[in-house]
Amino acid sequence: MTVYAACKQLRLRDCEHLTIHLFATTDPVVEMSHHITLRPFNIRLPKLVASFKAARLDAAVNRFVHVYDFTVDEPKLPQPHFTVVFPDPATKMRDVGETV
Repeated sequence: MTVYAACKQLRLRDCEHLTIHLFATTDPVVEMSHHITLRPFNIRLPKLVASFKAARLDAAVNRFVHVYDFTVDEPKLPQPHFTVVFPDPATKMRDVGETV
């Protein structure tokens, strides 16, 4: 399953086999989860920048790569618990139709 999420905080528990395109203003947390892939939030929507502003999300501060695993030492939990796919540093959030 693939999920796109923009939030202040993401906490996952008992999840498996997810790809999440994430924007989070705090460090994401995984617990008792495995095969989670975190990628940068890359969806393009009309008025996305305005939506972020209304939700008080600072588009310049995406902490999706700073994952905390509460169950890093859980021997019965399949590996990997999570994988982070790093973004192209030139990628920036833009509204649909916005020119560079």
